[in-house]
Amino acid sequence: MGYLLRISEANSSSKILIFEPNIEILRYVFNYIDFSPELTQNRIYFSSNTDDSLNYISRNYINNDKIEFLINDMYLKD
Repeated sequence: MGYLLRISEANSSSKILIFEPNIEILRYVFNYIDFSPELTQNRIYFSSNTDDSLNYISRNYINNDKIEFLINDMYLKD
């Protein structure tokens, strides 16, 4: 998660939604990686809830906006 966030933040000027359903992974990552520089820009949003994520997308994006999804292979089902 940390690597994807850093790469996404560095190579994009758009808003970033990080969806991580396992709150313990979020807690672990924030305990070991300092994201202060990335978080000061107020364009990164974290969520562990699907409905919350969908609400964020619907509030912040309109038709014809470009939305890119980066998905960790771990969450793809066979």
